[in-house]
Amino acid sequence: MVGPNGKRVTVTHNKDGSLSFSKNATSNIIRVANALNQTAEVKTQLTKVTQSDIKVKINISSETKITQRKNVKLLYQYGGTVQWNLNDTDNYGKKENADGTYGIKEPTVTIYEGTIDEDAETSNPRMVALTKQ
Repeated sequence: MVGPNGKRVTVTHNKDGSLSFSKNATSNIIRVANALNQTAEVKTQLTKVTQSDIKVKINISSETKITQRKNVKLLYQYGGTVQWNLNDTDNYGKKENADGTYGIKEPTVTIYEGTIDEDAETSNPRMVALTKQ
């Protein structure tokens, strides 16, 4: 993960199960990482993100993304990923691999806190830990 200054945030998994963060970790990065650290499967994904060579940016948005779809009660969008950046000087965060395929070097993950709050308030508090820390 990287902080808003573009520097890598170091996350250490402590023996007691808690996390420690480098000093450039923002409060939002700490909230997200601690929320992700609560289940074994998601903890594995968090470890992959923190140890990856790819700079992953994490944003928390106050937006609520809940839509009504045909034949579906409601569709809750808790987050989204953009696999590039807006910087044209580095090809928008895209890279060409040696085999001619393309990869990414700077995705952004956005968590929609408004959706999580709404879901927690209504009937299905799947991610209440993220918003209540």
